[in-house]
Formats: sequence, C-alpha cells, structure tokens
Amino acid sequence: MKSFFCVIFLTISSVLLSQYDKNISFFNSQMNLVNPAFAGYNEGTSLSLISRNQWVSIEDAPKSQIFTLSSSRKKNVGLGLSIFSKQNYIEKFNDVNIDFSYKLDLNENTKLFLGLKGVLNFFKSDISSFSNNSNFVDPALVSISNFNPNLGLGFLLNSKKYWFSLSIPKLFTSESNETFISQNSIVTYVGSGTKFNINDTYQFKPNILFRKSKNQKAIFDFSFLLGFKEFVDFGVLYRSNGAIGLLSKFNLKGAEIGYAYETISNSLGGGLNLNTHELFIKFTMNRNKDVPTVLEE
Repeated sequence: MKSFFCVIFLTISSVLLSQYDKNISFFNSQMNLVNPAFAGYNEGTSLSLISRNQWVSIEDAPKSQIFTLSSSRKKNVGLGLSIFSKQNYIEKFNDVNIDFSYKLDLNENTKLFLGLKGVLNFFKSDISSFSNNSNFVDPALVSISNFNPNLGLGFLLNSKKYWFSLSIPKLFTSESNETFISQNSIVTYVGSGTKFNINDTYQFKPNILFRKSKNQKAIFDFSFLLGFKEFVDFGVLYRSNGAIGLLSKFNLKGAEIGYAYETISNSLGGGLNLNTHELFIKFTMNRNKDVPTVLEE
C-alpha cells in the first residue's frame, strides 16, 4: 500500500513540477543558480541561504536547501559557488555548481557578463524506506544512484534600467539519468526585469523567468514587487503551472531577508492543500554602489 501511495505522490509531483527542479519564489535574487554569468555581477561578495518547504500539509513532501556564494575578482572576473539540495520522499538530489564569469563594459551604464558553469549532479532514489515494511513491492520501482558531471553557459546584460538573462545551466543529458522525475534535463532559461520609480518613495519592480525543456511544457514565472524607500518590497508571484504566491523582502544594511508563501490552485492540486513556504537571507559585502543595476534594488 505504501508503494502505491509513493507512485501517486510522485505522479502528482511530476505533473506539477515537470522537469523543472529549481522552482524558487525569489528567482531574481538567486539567478546564479541557473546562470553562471551572475557570478560577481554586483562587484561585491554575496552569500545566501534558502529553505523551501513545499506542500507542508503532506508528509515527506519536497524540501530544498540552497547555498550560494558570489564574488567579483580582479580583471573583470567573477567566481561563484552554489549548492542545491532537494529531498522528494524517496528521492535525493544534489547539485554542486562552480561558476566563472567575465565582464565586458559595453558603455558607462551597460555591462555584458559571459558565464561558464561546472556542475556535479548527484541523484539517488532509495525504495528501502518502505519496501522493508511492505509485503508487496512494485517491480517498476527500483533504487537508483547516479552521478553526472555537466557544463552550462549563460550571459547577462545588466544596466541601470533593466536586466536580461539567457542560459542553459546543463548542456548534456544521459539516458542513464532518465528517472521517473528527471533532474538532469536540458533546460533553457530566459529572464528579464526592470524597475520604475513611481515617485521618491515607491518603486515598481516586475520580473519574468521563462524555462523550456524538450518535450516539456514551457513555464513562466512572473513577480511584481512594490518597493518602499528601498527598505521593504512586497508583491505577488504567478507561475504558469498554477502556483500563486505572496512575496515580502526587507533590505537591511548589508543584508536581505525574505519570505514567500505559495499555493496551488485546487484544479491542479486535486483538492489537496498544497501550500509552500520559502525563507531566504542574503548578505552582501564590499558592494560597489556605483555599478549600474536594477537587480536586488
């Protein structure tokens, strides 16, 4: 019986998440996860921690922990490190990314960053957690353990008025890694955002992230934030797979603290109460405030 519920749970997960494992509410603050060109883009050093608990009303639902580090170096070079860890019932997925970027000054207000990403992907599916307690084991369910190195590319166009991003964080795939929920598919990410000053007090900050994988439906993320005196941002998130959410972020001296609440429409969630909570904290040191950017402002 437990193996049956495992199949049902993983089926729901595959429908809602498809092959896009890195669903993050504050995507514009963590773009280096999918684009290596963001390494060191703000000519400072930043460190962030994220905890994302999906569908908290369901036992053993997906949980993600993310660590990112980004630093600008001499001679227009940026370096980055990100670790993505996700547990989805019997599945464990870990991504270790090392990023390199190089900056080109197009003009005084516009910079072009070119990025290269090295990826170490670890995937494990262990059915022993429920097979030992069941008299019946579905022969379709087998334990899997894979390690796959990979490479990714990306570029970032960054200015005082907008940002535009294009990346493929994993250029290669392998048939040995085609599991029930594939975590190593080739996905193209396109992102953009801008900021409008409504007046001296309020700013409007729309952002969009598009992702597309072969044989998978494209997904769009839209976030709309209203900023107050560069101190607090609050707004909404819409994801085209049916997720909607509320966002809030506080900008302290050298730090950002954010919280997001997401839910899935009943028509897609099968009537289940699929609520998600995401927390993040980010520290930025030695940032050059003269760098033209609308990101994280």
